[in-house]
Amino acid sequence: MFGALAGLVFLAAGMLVLVIDYGQSLAFCRKHWIILLIPMLAMLSFLWSDQPGKSLRSGLQLFLTSIIAIVLAETTREDIFLSAAACAMLIAMLISLLFGSSAINGLTQEVVLTGIYQSKNFLSVHSALSFFTGLTLMFNRHHGWIFRGLGALLTLISFIVLLNAKSLAGLVAVVVSAFAGLLVIFYLKWEMRGFSRRAINFFLILTGVCLGLAIVLFVSQGYFDELMYSLDKDPTLTGRTYIWQRGLEFFWSNPVLGTGFQAVFYQGNAVAEDIWEALNFTSGAKFNFHNMFVDILIELGVVGLTVFLAVILIQCRRILLERSLVMGSRESYAVFIFIFMLSQTILEVSWFREFSIMQLLICFSWVYLTPRSEVNPIRIVYQ
Repeated sequence: MFGALAGLVFLAAGMLVLVIDYGQSLAFCRKHWIILLIPMLAMLSFLWSDQPGKSLRSGLQLFLTSIIAIVLAETTREDIFLSAAACAMLIAMLISLLFGSSAINGLTQEVVLTGIYQSKNFLSVHSALSFFTGLTLMFNRHHGWIFRGLGALLTLISFIVLLNAKSLAGLVAVVVSAFAGLLVIFYLKWEMRGFSRRAINFFLILTGVCLGLAIVLFVSQGYFDELMYSLDKDPTLTGRTYIWQRGLEFFWSNPVLGTGFQAVFYQGNAVAEDIWEALNFTSGAKFNFHNMFVDILIELGVVGLTVFLAVILIQCRRILLERSLVMGSRESYAVFIFIFMLSQTILEVSWFREFSIMQLLICFSWVYLTPRSEVNPIRIVYQ
């Protein structure tokens, strides 16, 4: 809503938090170095990028966003963070619902709510994150009834906003993520022998991989078209399948390291111009490939995709190794956020966005699911 000003305020406040105890901040970054690999690769991609200035600026902003989020997650009590985040999100949801903008979908001609955000997709993602924040606060045992009631209100308002955004993918993602999160909590509370749990964990991971492959095959076959037509929706996912096709063709121009972070959609790039024209966007419009795997494969190559897959697998392993989860705890919040963000990878590019609540909560989820351990500050000695 406030664009560059909001980013500047976040950066100024975040940098102040970092330098107050720089030794502790460095130690936290060392502890969570894996989640920083993609931001570092994005920052370094200016060395081979077609748009070196854009890649360096955006990569640096993403790196700073990530380390600020990590330090905040490590130093801020979860009950304080939850209540503060819920208040901010409730304000955003209410303004979006009562005074927000609407737009006409260029392909389906539907009137959709965009609120204070750039598009209905952005609104649906933010309303979903607000929904899970409210849900966690509602069951958090460290808060009184006032804040738990605030969580219930945020959950309700966020769901209403999501319905008004008319994003079928967003609605399905929230419902499925909520159901999956509750199943995970129930499963981890179920006592069983160590061997039995390891066997079931292996089966769950195998099922997840097979389900992912099944979704890819389903989308690529005619069954998907028939389903979308029956729901009166565009079977190309509002042009996404064409975007993916053109992107994967472009991928082979630099398959190992990619074209550079955010270095595809610029005026003069043939692929970008084709996509803008096909989807009736003006040349130069802000855009992405609407699929996290395709987007990162094109921008950061096979190296970037490998790191991204490693991050996902590590998070899945951490979740399955949790001894117990309590609804309303920081770990349960991390599980809901991770599952939802994982569901977004097929149709949106919500991960690794500089100055965004998505990247902030991804880092919080990573920190909350990391086994707790004491961290010794790193001290720099000047001679």
